[in-house]
Amino acid sequence: MVNDELVAQMGPPILQSGLSSGPQGNPPFTGDPSNGIVSTIANNITPSASSNNVVFTREELKELSTIDSQLFGILKLDDPANKKFKATLQKGIKAFEVALLNRWLLLEKSEQNSCNLVASSLKMKNIDSRIYCRLGHYNLFMGYYSKALSAYQLYFGLEPEYWKDSPFLFSLGLIYFHYKAFPWAIKAFKQLIYVDPSFSRVNEAHIRLGLIFKVQKQFGLSFKHFRLALNDSNPCSFGKNEIKFHIAHLYELQGNFTTAKELYLELLNENNLTPTLRSEVFRQLGWMHYNVEALGEKQHRQRLALNYILSSVQNNPDSSQSYYFLGRCHASLSKIHDAFISYRHSVEKAEANADTWCSIGNLYQQQNQPLDALQAYICSAQLKKDHEAAWTNLGTLYENHGQVHDAYKCYIHATRRRGTKANPALVERLQFLKTALANFPQIAPSGSQQKIPSLEEAWNHSVSNEMATRQNSNYRQQIPLGLTPDEQLKRLKGELCLPGRINNFNSYHFIEQNHPIHHKMVEGVNMKQTHVADSFALPNSKMSPSIPVQLNNNVKTPLSSGTFNSHLIHPAKTSRSFRDSVDSDAMSNHTQSSDDSISCTPEGKETYSSQFTNFNTANSVTSSASSLINNNNNNNKEEAVVASILCNPYLQMSSADPSQNGASSTQPQLNISMTAQQVIAACENVPVNTKIVSSIVSDYGEPPLPPDSPYPPVFCEPDSFLPTPCIMVESKKDAFGMELQRNCLQHPIVIIRNLASVLKLDLGLFSTKTLVESNPDHTIEVRRQLSQPSDANYDEEQGRHIWPCKSTRSHTTIAKYAHYQASSFNESLKEERERASGPNLRDPETDSNSNIPKFFKNKHKIVKFGTNVDLSEDSKWKPQLQELAKLPNFARVVSGFNMLSHVGHTIYGMNSVQLYMKVPGCRTPGHQENNNFCSVNINIGPGECEWFGVAPEYWGVIHRLCEKNNTNYLHGSWWPLQKDLEAENIPVYKFMQKPGDIVWVGAGTVHWVQASGWCNNIAWNVGPFTAQQYELAISRYEWNKHEHYKSIVPMIHLTWNLAQNIRVFDNELFSLMKSVLLRSFKHCLMVVNFVKSLGHEIQWHGRGKNEPSHYCANCEVEVFHILFVKKIDGKHVVHCFDCARKVSPQLDGFVILEEHKLSELSAIYDKFVIYTC
Repeated sequence: MVNDELVAQMGPPILQSGLSSGPQGNPPFTGDPSNGIVSTIANNITPSASSNNVVFTREELKELSTIDSQLFGILKLDDPANKKFKATLQKGIKAFEVALLNRWLLLEKSEQNSCNLVASSLKMKNIDSRIYCRLGHYNLFMGYYSKALSAYQLYFGLEPEYWKDSPFLFSLGLIYFHYKAFPWAIKAFKQLIYVDPSFSRVNEAHIRLGLIFKVQKQFGLSFKHFRLALNDSNPCSFGKNEIKFHIAHLYELQGNFTTAKELYLELLNENNLTPTLRSEVFRQLGWMHYNVEALGEKQHRQRLALNYILSSVQNNPDSSQSYYFLGRCHASLSKIHDAFISYRHSVEKAEANADTWCSIGNLYQQQNQPLDALQAYICSAQLKKDHEAAWTNLGTLYENHGQVHDAYKCYIHATRRRGTKANPALVERLQFLKTALANFPQIAPSGSQQKIPSLEEAWNHSVSNEMATRQNSNYRQQIPLGLTPDEQLKRLKGELCLPGRINNFNSYHFIEQNHPIHHKMVEGVNMKQTHVADSFALPNSKMSPSIPVQLNNNVKTPLSSGTFNSHLIHPAKTSRSFRDSVDSDAMSNHTQSSDDSISCTPEGKETYSSQFTNFNTANSVTSSASSLINNNNNNNKEEAVVASILCNPYLQMSSADPSQNGASSTQPQLNISMTAQQVIAACENVPVNTKIVSSIVSDYGEPPLPPDSPYPPVFCEPDSFLPTPCIMVESKKDAFGMELQRNCLQHPIVIIRNLASVLKLDLGLFSTKTLVESNPDHTIEVRRQLSQPSDANYDEEQGRHIWPCKSTRSHTTIAKYAHYQASSFNESLKEERERASGPNLRDPETDSNSNIPKFFKNKHKIVKFGTNVDLSEDSKWKPQLQELAKLPNFARVVSGFNMLSHVGHTIYGMNSVQLYMKVPGCRTPGHQENNNFCSVNINIGPGECEWFGVAPEYWGVIHRLCEKNNTNYLHGSWWPLQKDLEAENIPVYKFMQKPGDIVWVGAGTVHWVQASGWCNNIAWNVGPFTAQQYELAISRYEWNKHEHYKSIVPMIHLTWNLAQNIRVFDNELFSLMKSVLLRSFKHCLMVVNFVKSLGHEIQWHGRGKNEPSHYCANCEVEVFHILFVKKIDGKHVVHCFDCARKVSPQLDGFVILEEHKLSELSAIYDKFVIYTC
């Protein structure tokens, strides 16, 4: 067997826990050469083919050496003009695979025969890891995704600096996207965009990220990536109109129908719109008018909807979804015959559409054809197990026939997905039947009622099963056996019968007349099925409109050493070799099903919903492969074959090589001891095409990663919390002494008590009464939240505790919120008095027959949280701001000892005060402060707040828990569950903040807060001059760029201001700041050199007093010194260097401005030195 050294050399970082066993009963991957890609190679080569050298011409070798994934989607191998190139690719793949197999077989045989000379010779000739990357590119172009992934995994495990290879990251993202492994695709694409934003195909990454985030309902992120792709002028397999369609659809999904309609109509005016995309636009317009009441009067909307959808069908007669919508329109207008015809066309185009079958069932039920309706509903439910409308209608059908037990089961299925959020009438009907069955368990249909097959019988003898029976009996000669259910459904193409007596149709209300709840229930569900919009279909796709995505969070990938932890897997730790190719079925076990996929089929583009490529595994290496090493005399010959392929200089060229990507990866060699002139000279000597790195923490732009959990782990007892440091201030000497500041800086979170009393702070200035008297019309943001205990975050729809927090946003005034706050308090007092004086009745919330928490059983109390009240205007809040000047220097809003006071302009909520107005239950979800700065929070009272805090070194673990629980750490809103934190051994601080208490939140501390009473809080951020604070701030600055999250603290601008304004005595802080100055200075110089090489003039702009820092209008990163300005829609818009080059590679159409003189920056850089005490 292969020794550990060879495994370390050849073994890929296979998904170690995710693919620990084969799919569907296959044996585990054991490392045997019979598994995976080697078996495939061995089964498809002959001794003669493998023992002869593969001959390449010099042109073929050069052609192979220049291929990478940058041509993916552009180079069409099916084009007859590329037939020769395709053959060359196939030849290259075969040569690599044969050589790799021969190497392994020779090494194994040499070790078995103790032929140390041959084994040593092979081991000395190391295979360049870039060979595997090259092999991955070839397989990717040929569509062999499983083999490509296996090769890329090998490259990842063997190449520590894999992130420098942009085509590799792009390829890895494409493959994960193909396999619907969206979390891993997100990681690969994000690393690509961060490492190489000027990569020629980065727009393809943005589009796929936009699609993924749209599926995940992260609409803000989706819009951002689509906009970035739209502004990119590089070649792309997606047209600009397709991207505009997705942007319009995002507005539709968010309920902004007016804007969506405007954008759709603008698209229809485009001259170059393809018929397929035009059909999609008409379809969405029609469906919006069918559903959205805000778009006009019903009759007018129905007429427009019908016309739009007819236009959609005319432009694309093959669209199943358009025919389905057309059927819905006809049905709503009582055109039953036309509706059936449309549904039949829909089924002919795409059978597996649960909505279509449910609508067919509706029409059959209206036509009093219960057996046909039953079949259609069962078919719909089998295609989508949680189809609420299908189960509800099926239950109604059973009730109409007196089969109450079956109806009860159907209603249970109908309410299962949405839990307590299900249709109230349906929930009430379910409870009614439950009570009836408990009292009369033997309910049977009356003699006048026709009995239909029970639910079990119908489910086991569904349409697809019936069709299989028909195939066996009537069409045995024509139809092959063993068809899948989807294939069996195709038999319905000629068997969907139109109902008789259509002209004499009378509306059939299939409801019990003696129970009025049925009217509400059927009105809400029966004839108005909920349409889940085609949230990620490309405009010319052939796909179902409703595809929820559930991602498996437990599979490990090359970008994941933990649950989605993007750390390298060291080659020495890999335990699999190239022969263990990823089996596609195994991969499918760890991703969502084919129904939950992005099924994109745009013209000229990859079909992402294509079936996985299957590679049959054998029990042993075949005799043809074994004969390769039967003759010991052939060892030298075989070794030559291996060497000729694996060590060919043409094929060892890296895809990250400068000659291929057009940009040199070599960076100027700089260090912080150099003077400004030395830095300028070093930057002038590098080639103009040198890659310009914008990172301020890495010279080569290495992507940042969340930290691992601290080791050794701290064992957390259940329901136990860390003691929170509490400092009692007794005198002004204590308040202004260094001991208080030192204690605050030494702990993640600290409570400071009695400081307000000692300093005689008048906190009444921040009371609701004073605020209303001062500025009653001041704007306040309001968040509507569900009130629940601090240890719970229960989701009514899912019926379980979750991490994501839900809230809706609105705005009001301080006076109106004060009225709400007072009313809430008075209402609570009234309830307390009623409870104290009322009879001691049994509390229905204590019903033990339900798993729903008692605080949700009878009422769903919504609370309003008044947040982000800006108190920065001195003219409005002068008394309040003057009162806060009494605080110690380290905690003041404005202080020379506060980094944020040196920004030079106001950053709302950070170097200015914000107010929070609360009632019991108001929550501040989990977060770290912006750019990891410290914060000061004072409880004004009269109520208390409950705080939870976690030390900053655990943020990486919490980040992974957020991903595991389907929420975004930075962009999302989440409330940690204590049991999950305990399972990860994350220690938590928990304490109550009383009126007058000051909470010091240390740099990077993760925290979340819930109000226990009626209270106001004020808060702001501070930046102490410590190395820890500065390092955490710049690290988060880079992580924000990686995650496409705006850093509201401009760290580059702040660092240059600090270098100009302060003296630094801490050597560690000095080194960090000087490094940031050096890297940002280098970036400015290289950008200037590039601009001048294009012949553009840089104009003087300067900076005004208190002028805010500039951010790129596209990607929202800070733009320092050199501004690329373009006039768009009458406004001058600032772009960063990378976004400007995407708009125009030659920077045409941009006005280029500089904010500082080079001599000014040089002087600041040189004068910033370390001081000694």
